[in-house]
Amino acid sequence: MSKHLYIINLIFKSLESIGDLTEVFRKISSLLNEVIRFDSFQAGFYKAKSDTVNWIFTTNESQFEKSVFKSEEDEIVSLAICRIETVYSNLAQKKIFSLNKNEEICLSENRILSKSRMVTPIITNDDVFGLINMTGANADLFTERDAFLMSIVATQFGLALENCEQLVEIEEKEKLRSMVELASSVGHELNQPLTGITGYCALIKEDLKESDAIYDDIVEIEKQAGRLEKLVYKFQNLLYLENKSVND
Repeated sequence: MSKHLYIINLIFKSLESIGDLTEVFRKISSLLNEVIRFDSFQAGFYKAKSDTVNWIFTTNESQFEKSVFKSEEDEIVSLAICRIETVYSNLAQKKIFSLNKNEEICLSENRILSKSRMVTPIITNDDVFGLINMTGANADLFTERDAFLMSIVATQFGLALENCEQLVEIEEKEKLRSMVELASSVGHELNQPLTGITGYCALIKEDLKESDAIYDDIVEIEKQAGRLEKLVYKFQNLLYLENKSVND
């Protein structure tokens, strides 16, 4: 058991910074192979809208039948997705088990187990994000302890992915906040000279007659400056609402 805990600790460390998911799956499969014997390890994404699984990583290309397929085409995969829990089988008992309820699952009629299987869903935000599929020809694969280990790994994987999403959201909010602050500052800087322009225009008009050659020009300058002032005012109101939504 101490070796299992050691491997779990190493896997948790590998999930502290998630980059390329293919490489993450590669590291996890290598570490798991120290405590779980398997012939093949596949991992990938699940798309609920199309009900498809897309394997992006495998340790055994010869057993890699389809990279994309409907989950309903694979009974154990379908069960793991529907039940949102680890589902496993072994050739020795010729049965399928679910981990959380620790119960036997009936196979489809005439279904024959050709190899031991274990499928574990990766959950993010209460939805199935991806799957890990392990297969082996050995008759005593897989065990309840293997299923518990995979469930722990998949749970931590899901939490790590959720944290990544939250960090991205925080970074996006910080960027938006910075942009709002910059735009607000620009709006304030524009408002001051525009107020000065309209003020000077009013003073100049007091010393002019409507018949003077530049009177109409001054009126036009005052008019355009006033339009800009209104635009800046609307812009600042919009920034206020945006800033409020970001802080909320």
